[in-house]
Amino acid sequence: KFAPHFGTAETIPGELIKKMETVKHFGSGNFVTRQNELAYFDMHIHSSAIDNVEDLEQSQIEIANSMSVIKRDSDYKMFAWFSHIFAGWYAAGYYSYMWAEIIEKDILSQFKENGMFDSGTAQSFLDTILSAGSYKSGKEMFHDFMQREVNVEAFLLENGIS
Repeated sequence: KFAPHFGTAETIPGELIKKMETVKHFGSGNFVTRQNELAYFDMHIHSSAIDNVEDLEQSQIEIANSMSVIKRDSDYKMFAWFSHIFAGWYAAGYYSYMWAEIIEKDILSQFKENGMFDSGTAQSFLDTILSAGSYKSGKEMFHDFMQREVNVEAFLLENGIS
């Protein structure tokens, strides 16, 4: 049903879909590890007494090497371009990217379980999340919709990690 050829109306061949699904998760583990590295570094520099550039460089290399499969040396100066962590308003908030993705995948799992076009699920999502605005916290809205706390399993499955 999706993306028929514009001229012939043929659908995507099953063999091509299988190939695309085979490579869908290539690099997912590295992506998640990298995001965790960046989040950890962000939290570290905003919660530690780093007094000089040398300490900043050393802690960055130690964190990267503890999490990455690609080992870094003294030439690695990621903090020089990682503007998120020094933007003033962002202080130690980089972790929120991954957390938002975890929540999104968990909510999506409810739609997948009930059917993407299930009107009951859509109505519940509208009532508990979209219509709530800032009346409730995100945590409360999530719980109202899912009837439980956040679970990372859907995120791991979607990324081919679990």
